[in-house]
Amino acid sequence: MINIFLLIIVLLILLFFTEVVLRYFGLSCSIVDKNNDSLFLVSSEGHHYMKSDYSGRFKCITFDTIVKTNSYGFRDNEFNITENGIILLGDSITFGHGVEQDETFAQILENDLSSKGIEVYNLGVVGYGLKEYNWLYDKYSKEFKHELVILVLYEGNDFQESCNLIDRAEFVADERKGFGFIKDSLKRSYIFRFLYPLTKNVINLGDTAITSKQFYMVDESEEIKNCNEIFKEELNKLKSKVVGNNKDLIVLIFPSKATFIKSKDPNIDYKKRLNILLNFCSELDLNCINFKDYIDDMSKIYMKDSGHPNKEGHIEIAKLLYNYIAKYE
Repeated sequence: MINIFLLIIVLLILLFFTEVVLRYFGLSCSIVDKNNDSLFLVSSEGHHYMKSDYSGRFKCITFDTIVKTNSYGFRDNEFNITENGIILLGDSITFGHGVEQDETFAQILENDLSSKGIEVYNLGVVGYGLKEYNWLYDKYSKEFKHELVILVLYEGNDFQESCNLIDRAEFVADERKGFGFIKDSLKRSYIFRFLYPLTKNVINLGDTAITSKQFYMVDESEEIKNCNEIFKEELNKLKSKVVGNNKDLIVLIFPSKATFIKSKDPNIDYKKRLNILLNFCSELDLNCINFKDYIDDMSKIYMKDSGHPNKEGHIEIAKLLYNYIAKYE
C-alpha cells in the first residue's frame, strides 16, 4: 500500500516538473496566446472556428511560429474583396502548420497573382473536413467574390474528419460541466496539449477507436465503407454548390507519407485511400491534381516529424497551383 502511495507521489512530482519545463520553454505544441487561451471557439452548428484578430504562438519541438488571424478569423492578411478572387479551402496543410504565414503556399500564391489583381482568401482551418468546407462555403461564398475555388484535401485524415471519426470541435470546446469540465481543465495544461498532437492522427480519443491503418486494409470494414461514402457525398455537395454558383473548382490532393510505403503485408495497401480519392475525382467529374505525381524527394517536401509540407513543400504547391491556374485563364 505504501509503495503504491509513493509511486503516485513520484508520478505527480514528475508531472509537475514536466509541466514546469514545458511552460518554461513554451512547448505546448498547441496554438496559445499570452494568456494561455486557445485560438478556437465552437459554433452553434458544432463546428470549431478561429477567433478573429487573434495573436498567438505555435511552438513545438521542431518549429516556433506566430499565428495571427484577420477580422474574419482566418490566418491571412485583411481580405481585399475583389471581383476576381480565389477561395481556398483546406485544413492544417492550407492553414500552414509549422511555417510562418508568409511561407504558406496560400500567401506565396497570392503574391504571385497580385499583379493580376487576384485575391486569395485563405480559409484554411486546422482539423477541418468536408462538412466544415461546405459550412464555410455556404457562409462566405457570396461575400467573398470569386471565380475559382481551390479545395485542398489531405489524404492522411480527411476521411476520418469528414465522417466524425475524429472530432476536433469536441476537443476545443471548453464550456462543459461535470466530467467535461475536468477534461477541459486538463486541456489547459501543457502536458496534455503537448501529448495530444502526437496521438490525434493515429486514433480518435472519443468513443470510436478507428486507426488510420484500417483505411488501408484491402478488405475494409463496413464502418470504413460507410465513411468513404459519406466523404464522397460531402465532396459532391461542395461541387454542386460551386458549380451552382457558376464557379470553377480545382481539387488538390496532398498525400500522406504512408502512400510512399510499400507494405509487406498483403492485407494492407497504403495507396488505397489515395486511389479511392482519385476514383471519386473521376466519378464526380472533378478537376483534380494529385500532388504525389510531382514529388521526387519526400525529404524536400515534408516536415520531418509530421505529414505537413515544409517551407519547400509550400513553395512547390504554390508553383504548381500558379501554373495550373495560368493554363485555364
